[in-house]
Amino acid sequence: MDYESRFQNLNLDYSSFDKAKLLYASASRYSGEWHSNLHTHYCSEIFYITEGTGQFQIEDQIYPISPHDLIIVNPNVLHTELSHNSNPLSYIVIGIEDVELTTLDDEDDVSFCIINLKEIKDVVRFYFNQILAEINKKTPDSEIMCRNLTENLVILLSR
Repeated sequence: MDYESRFQNLNLDYSSFDKAKLLYASASRYSGEWHSNLHTHYCSEIFYITEGTGQFQIEDQIYPISPHDLIIVNPNVLHTELSHNSNPLSYIVIGIEDVELTTLDDEDDVSFCIINLKEIKDVVRFYFNQILAEINKKTPDSEIMCRNLTENLVILLSR
């Protein structure tokens, strides 16, 4: 199966919004102190590339990434981000519990996807930026706002 067709039959399974939980959100920009070590998480991660170019390594495969790419990595999948020095990579990442990629026909095992969201970049970036802003505010209603923003983002991405 080629790279493009691999992602045409995916479903972002969020079963129940009561279960989906935003665990963290952060923004990163490549610097000389960036360590690209393969690692896993017990939750799913969703990356949105805001600037620069680089590569995303999943297990032993490497894929090019650039602005407006969205990368979804299922739990317990070995991955890392690699930046190009000439055009440093910047991204926003969120960790979500109980949200996972599946295939619509359940025949293939899927652990990640990379898609370019150039057509809806403004709305996607809005959600990522708002989630970051709410986490940094730490006001009494920030958790509710983050949950609602995350739910809306997941619905948008599942379409």
